[in-house]
Amino acid sequence: MLEASDGTLIYLQNRGFVYRKDPDSGVPAGVGADPSTPYYFRITPAFRTPIGPHDWLTRTVILGVGKRHQNPDYTYFRYYAVL
Repeated sequence: MLEASDGTLIYLQNRGFVYRKDPDSGVPAGVGADPSTPYYFRITPAFRTPIGPHDWLTRTVILGVGKRHQNPDYTYFRYYAVL
């Protein structure tokens, strides 16, 4: 759940893929790949909101990119609306 600055609660569900990439080919690396190898981390969020100023999220195609943080408690997401 997210809470907008106006207090509206927004339900967010992310679905996607994350795997290590082979740095030379860009394709998934095998089991036991070097943990420092970059990740392919793409998501497609789905939102549920009440009717109002945030319901545009429910009818917009949005894609996201994730990034793992060194601290395993954190993951960064960046979202893009497809217009």
